[in-house]
Amino acid sequence: MNNLVLKNFSFEYSKNKKVLSDISFSLEPGDFVCLCGPNGAGKSTLLHALADSAEIKNVKERAKKISFLTQNENALWDYTVFDTVLSGRFCYTGKLGNYTREDFKIAEKVIKNFGLEALSEKSVHQISGGEFQKVRLARSFAQGSGFLLLDEPLSSLDFVASESLMNLLKEKCFEQNKAVLVSIHDINMAARFADKVLLLGKCQNEKQLCFQGSVQDVLTSENLSAVYNTKVKTFFHPELKIPQI
Repeated sequence: MNNLVLKNFSFEYSKNKKVLSDISFSLEPGDFVCLCGPNGAGKSTLLHALADSAEIKNVKERAKKISFLTQNENALWDYTVFDTVLSGRFCYTGKLGNYTREDFKIAEKVIKNFGLEALSEKSVHQISGGEFQKVRLARSFAQGSGFLLLDEPLSSLDFVASESLMNLLKEKCFEQNKAVLVSIHDINMAARFADKVLLLGKCQNEKQLCFQGSVQDVLTSENLSAVYNTKVKTFFHPELKIPQI
């Protein structure tokens, strides 16, 4: 699968509530795209639509191609951190659901990459919300999918952990030629890490505000003010030479 594509995509909950209107977007291997916009702009809906765009009916085969980290998740089972990360390999198991030695090795490697060794044998019910968020991301990487769709993965993380996680995502995206689309509210963080930005505004009267392209082209005062419906001023970081608000 070479890319995930939406072409002239629209979605509405009812006739009076259209969420997305005429959106076209393509996610390709090697892309690191930040999805930004106000609450209610349709970011989660767009991620769901992209996840469905592959049209792969077999659940395991789909999981090998696309990893979709939803915004919220409750840990229903008293699994350890290691077993939770290992579960990302379930799509590679046979009819009996048995993991191989290779699956265990991959889980161990991902846990090390995410700095979760000290939590490995702890129950997911005994760790913090921020730690659980890192575990969920580690599980997505263990899954080995070429496309990572991440809905607000930085929620519950402090700014140091957020920066560390974005660095790791960017590094692994480059190393493994993965495509990443990450929904994020922190515009300055998006400007620092994104290769491209998709900026969505709320759909009003069948009109969708949507800007996509490079950080410099998209994150302008004009675009941000229009999308967030308030006056936004940007300046260029003196060292990084990227727009900041």
